[in-house]
Amino acid sequence: MDEKLIELLGEELFNQVKEKIGENKIVIANNGTWVPAEKHEQLKADYKEINGRLDKANEDLKGFADTSNTIEELKSKLEESNKQYEEYKTEVGKKEVNRTKKAGLEKLFKDSGALEETIDLLVSTIDLENVQIDSKNNVVDGELLVNPIKESRKSLFTQQKIQGERPPQGDSQDINSLDDQAFFDTMMAKQK
Repeated sequence: MDEKLIELLGEELFNQVKEKIGENKIVIANNGTWVPAEKHEQLKADYKEINGRLDKANEDLKGFADTSNTIEELKSKLEESNKQYEEYKTEVGKKEVNRTKKAGLEKLFKDSGALEETIDLLVSTIDLENVQIDSKNNVVDGELLVNPIKESRKSLFTQQKIQGERPPQGDSQDINSLDDQAFFDTMMAKQK
């Protein structure tokens, strides 16, 4: 560096400057001004640090640019997931309502005297969309649903049994007033 200064200033002027500066080193900046070497090195280090930060910021911005697309994709996926969840919730709600209606119909048919093995068959003949359930899970206007089926499918329902005391065993019993089971029991008793 000293050679350049000697070349620029000449040896005599160089020695005067060197004497004036002392031990401090100097650097000539691009515009021809004199800058102490320490300050020049500090500025160079600051420049490198700032460039490093700038490069990092540019990388981060590229990452944000990529994330903006990702955010839009995530929003779209979230909306789709919410839509699927609402559909699922609606479907589960309908299934629960239909399960409640079916249980109400089963109880209704059982209470109406349907044979146990035919209850599922009878429930399957009813359109659950037309069934209304009250707060106690009973079918609203259940008789209107059951009576037509009971009349047309008598074999699927038990016959009403005569309630009361059995007539005393013996020859004086009127066989015509007995239901099938009582008649059978009476006949079996007479054979013994």
